[in-house]
Amino acid sequence: MSITYTLQQELFLPNKEKLHISCSVSKFLKKKKCSYLCIVSTTNPPIQLSIVQVKQTDKTFKRKRIWQLEELRAVDGKNEEEHVVEFDLQLDKVYRWVASNARERKLFIQHLWKQCNKYFSAEKPVFKKIPKSWTIEDVMTPENTYVSSPLMDLESNIIEDIQPITEKEQEDLNKLMSDCEFAISNAEAFMQVLDRDLSLLDGENVQCVLASEVETLMEQLEMAIEEVTKIETRLDAYDEILCHVRNSMENMEKKNSMIGIANRNNILLLKKLENIVNQLDLPKRHQTTLENPDFSSPENIKLAIEASKALKDALNADIEPALLDKAAIQEQKKYFLKYKDRFSYSLNRQLNNLFIHYGNHKGETIRNGDGFSLPHHNAIHKELQGYTELMHWTKVSII
Repeated sequence: MSITYTLQQELFLPNKEKLHISCSVSKFLKKKKCSYLCIVSTTNPPIQLSIVQVKQTDKTFKRKRIWQLEELRAVDGKNEEEHVVEFDLQLDKVYRWVASNARERKLFIQHLWKQCNKYFSAEKPVFKKIPKSWTIEDVMTPENTYVSSPLMDLESNIIEDIQPITEKEQEDLNKLMSDCEFAISNAEAFMQVLDRDLSLLDGENVQCVLASEVETLMEQLEMAIEEVTKIETRLDAYDEILCHVRNSMENMEKKNSMIGIANRNNILLLKKLENIVNQLDLPKRHQTTLENPDFSSPENIKLAIEASKALKDALNADIEPALLDKAAIQEQKKYFLKYKDRFSYSLNRQLNNLFIHYGNHKGETIRNGDGFSLPHHNAIHKELQGYTELMHWTKVSII
């Protein structure tokens, strides 16, 4: 079934319009979007001609644009060669078209020229860059001169709708005529054969169309399968990347946890170390006092007492038993014991000297009424009282 017949039956006949010719076209540089340019006239007088652009959507036809034939200003064939498929129509603006083939372009421009010459007596559109043979009117000779009548006008309109058959169609028709064993006069039998063959041809045509559509569908399915395969491959790659990222995040989380534990351990260790250092730290001034103690004045005795207390605290530092075996602590303990021995020796010598010195001192004599007398040692007691804490330190150290 031709597209011209389909357009006439579905789109124009319900509106009492007549389709003269159609041309499959696409816009210049937009060849994927196809439509049909149609020359249409009304069936009721007065006859009005128009150019209609028809677009096919979802197996239905729809009018997209309509121009009255009077709006046509020029037709540009772009080239006088017949194989060209491009042409321009100047209406409200210049529309550039590309026909599906050169034959449809030729028939469309020829019919457009005929209609313009038939209905327009003045201000005809300009036809340029088209073969001259397309715009030459049939020469009226005495043999074909006739008187115009309404019936002849009707016949001419019918003739305009008739399209010449191709050579292939002519051969098929001759073959069909030769295969008929009955006379041409038997029109009824001939029409039955034609109907039968037409039905067969329609069936074959439908099968060919379906086969073509099936092949196209299979190609599209294969393309879709290839795209799905590509997408699956890409998704697999993304999945591997995500797995790698997940494993990396888990490892980072474990490392962060270990780093946190290490940081907490380092902080605890630092606190422990600071505590040990603070307990085992003996200031330099105390070290000097312990090495060379001076008991000549109360101020020096006070410094000796402070140094002895600091040494006692260092020796009695509260250190965990597990850390006592450390070399640094053992070494520091040895230094403290040396200071203790040296200070103890100096203190004992000082006390011995004092005891010998004050032992030979008789002190002041106190007499009572009976003639008895007792020595008074308050001054000695007062001087020895400054050594009380040192004596206590000596007692504790010896124990």
